[in-house]
Amino acid sequence: VAAVLLIIISSYRSLVLKENLKYINYVNSLNLTYELGITPFIYLTNEEFARMHTFRGLAFNSSGVRTQENSVQQSNIDAIDWRKKGIISPVQNQLSCGCCYAFAATELVAVAHRLQGLTAPVLSSQQVLDCSQGYGNNGCDGGTLGASLLYIKAKGVVSDAAYPYLGKEGSCEIPSGSLYTFKTYQQLLYTKEDTIKEMVSTRPVSVGIASSWSNLQVFLWASALMFSIIGKVYCQETVMESWIT
Repeated sequence: VAAVLLIIISSYRSLVLKENLKYINYVNSLNLTYELGITPFIYLTNEEFARMHTFRGLAFNSSGVRTQENSVQQSNIDAIDWRKKGIISPVQNQLSCGCCYAFAATELVAVAHRLQGLTAPVLSSQQVLDCSQGYGNNGCDGGTLGASLLYIKAKGVVSDAAYPYLGKEGSCEIPSGSLYTFKTYQQLLYTKEDTIKEMVSTRPVSVGIASSWSNLQVFLWASALMFSIIGKVYCQETVMESWIT
């Protein structure tokens, strides 16, 4: 029975692969400003990709400080790469756990410390995953960036080395060690890309986007590389037009 089941599953995945390759070839034949190709998600249907690897839930809650778009300071900077300045942590992989909110929140806190000239390691997304349900998150079934930031502001977060990521929910057991927190944050809802551009010129930002679009599942590169953002499309390093995420 196991052998028969394996053959059926393999046959199904082969069909998914065939359809995805067909779609990739079609889109690439249009000679657009970006190119699609084989990614770690090539054997998934778009529905599976959206369910397993994209954001679930509203990006923010009403408790954050909401910034008006017209209050964002204008910048004349054409390009900046925060990775080269040592501000951005290495890319991490959430695996099949729907907790991009935790990665986005912990990275924002680490970035805030580094921008002030302080040392900050990669912070524990697993702690936020395990411990922030009381603030509105729902473990691997989704959560919000706002709820995660409220949790970190209240409780602090340890390093990933002290509380490493497992790719699944665990019990909330925070080890002793340095706790990282912050005082306040800003949020923009339904923001124009030009506004994000101005904000990214002064510091990295975390962006929630609708990422179930089929092209993002098999996205390789785009023609313009300008800005570094903490963009949680599916916690996989991906280049989007005009952005490095």
